[in-house]
Amino acid sequence: MEDLLYCRGFCLTNSTNNYLESKFNKFYLDSCNIFYFHDWLDFSCYKKNNKEWVAIAGLCIDIKNKCSDLEVISQRAARLMSIGENYFHEYLDFLSGSFILICKTNNELRFYTDACASRASFYVYINDIFYVSSHLGLVSKVSNHDGSYSDQFLKKSSKVNY
Repeated sequence: MEDLLYCRGFCLTNSTNNYLESKFNKFYLDSCNIFYFHDWLDFSCYKKNNKEWVAIAGLCIDIKNKCSDLEVISQRAARLMSIGENYFHEYLDFLSGSFILICKTNNELRFYTDACASRASFYVYINDIFYVSSHLGLVSKVSNHDGSYSDQFLKKSSKVNY
């Protein structure tokens, strides 16, 4: 039976990784960012160019336009982002589901989850490599990290055991 530990999981990073390449699909968002995702996770990315793009992973439904096609939703989101950030943020209010939406504009990455954040996202920076992942355990596995993480807001360290 297939290993289901990170089923529907993902990991966005700025570094290639042998473990991720052996277990996940690989998509280059641009020259710096690689998105790895499980076969069962729906994913689409609309690239306006190498500097501006919108990617969506998970189940996302545009309730205003009655659409669940991630390709259409990512294109619409990218178009609205180019018109103005307020239009883009208004559009986010009409997206429902369990997803993460990732945008790159002006050399800045932005991450948006669904309204209830039901698609978990962990943000970790280790030794000049960043990870945005569906599972904290996946970050520990691919980074060979011991599982001790420091919370910059709480100013304390904690150990995560799996």
